[in-house]
Amino acid sequence: MQLHQQKGMISLSPPTICNSARETALPESVLREPQREREAVREVARENLLQERLQQMERDMVRDLQKEKTLGGD
Repeated sequence: MQLHQQKGMISLSPPTICNSARETALPESVLREPQREREAVREVARENLLQERLQQMERDMVRDLQKEKTLGGD
């Protein structure tokens, strides 16, 4: 939506669509932005999963060490 102001009146209307390729061409960086956002979201999700796995491994190691300590009578 774009805001248009004419003769003291303000109205909301859909953006004007222009058929001129020269006016509608967007820079490559703008066109790739949604792809970069999706990749960033996937990377964060992957990092979160790896962090959860690492924390689970740490809990398992602590549990195993406590079992050994209890069974070994150290």
